[in-house]
Amino acid sequence: MKQLKLIIFLVAMLLLVSFKTDGVLACRCAQPENLKVYHDRASLVFLGEVVEIGKELPPSGELSNFFEVKFKVKKWWKGGNAKEIIVLDTKSTCSPEFKKGKKWLVYAVGEHHTTNVCDGTVSLKNAEEHLKVLGEGSIPTEN
Repeated sequence: MKQLKLIIFLVAMLLLVSFKTDGVLACRCAQPENLKVYHDRASLVFLGEVVEIGKELPPSGELSNFFEVKFKVKKWWKGGNAKEIIVLDTKSTCSPEFKKGKKWLVYAVGEHHTTNVCDGTVSLKNAEEHLKVLGEGSIPTEN
């Protein structure tokens, strides 16, 4: 009986040790009751293609660890009419992981237009429900 308990204990320990968790962090966001909340909280809402990812901004208070992401805007729903816009993303587990050439539905917040997945920002391939809620949108006209 003692040997059986020892074997079970050793197998359990081996299983626990075999699961590597170093460096695994997850972004956790409170989900709104409906997708319209993302629009209401945002200062900018647009669909755009990443054209440039800038370097990290120098540390300055609330903007530490942020970098600029430049988009070519395809459609606007809130806050602008420009054909290009720069938003700020943070180097965190909640970053959308923008890549040049990829299209995103972006919800940016605040006067600095920061964004992350908790703000609702989502890749175009996963934005179908958001786009239904947002409706038609408008084509940018300003340079």
